[in-house]
Amino acid sequence: MGGIIGWTTKLEYSGVPATTYTAISETVMIQAPGQEVSKIETTHLGVVNGVRTYSPGLKDPATVSIECNYSKATRALVETLIGVAKTWKITAPDEDGIGVDTPPTHTFVGFISKVDPVDFKPDEIVKLKFDLQLSGAVAIA
Repeated sequence: MGGIIGWTTKLEYSGVPATTYTAISETVMIQAPGQEVSKIETTHLGVVNGVRTYSPGLKDPATVSIECNYSKATRALVETLIGVAKTWKITAPDEDGIGVDTPPTHTFVGFISKVDPVDFKPDEIVKLKFDLQLSGAVAIA
């Protein structure tokens, strides 16, 4: 297969623990979660080669960036979710494109940590952009 396009991807949220999911309407971009491992320096005065040493620390699930078409209803919804822990689910497109495969999901607990200022421009679709701070591991299924 030559790759997939993201046109059926959706973002949904639920309570913690998850029950029924509610979609964020007109989402146009979802940056799926990444990971970073902190680096703990273990260099000591007895190193003989003059090179710093490190050990891996905790994983940081980072943030997820979201962009959706602006509407009064979506803006109001996002405002009510700022700082509130929810279970979030990103459902990616069905990889075979014909509904035979189960679409992959990324599920995690997180909260809206940032809402960007909204730019109203004369010849562009108005976007609402926000970040989700993940709290804990991401379950990929």
